[in-house]
Amino acid sequence: MREGVLELARTYLAFGLDPDKALLFRQSDVPEVTELAWLLATVTGMGLLERAHAFKDKVAQGLQPSVGLFNYPVLMPRTS
Repeated sequence: MREGVLELARTYLAFGLDPDKALLFRQSDVPEVTELAWLLATVTGMGLLERAHAFKDKVAQGLQPSVGLFNYPVLMPRTS
């Protein structure tokens, strides 16, 4: 897992990410991310999560989606 994280960071830097303008961190290193996810999940409607692309994809493929997949969009920024 550690090597995968480092490889991803290297890739971002290779694509031109400027470390003076962006901050890279692992969500798992920040306990507040879990707390925020819980708080947001308590006020996010199931209908909104059911419309998420990843969730709909898995269901369309006949796969059993996990709770993690269902709740993942809670932390994604909304663009509209």
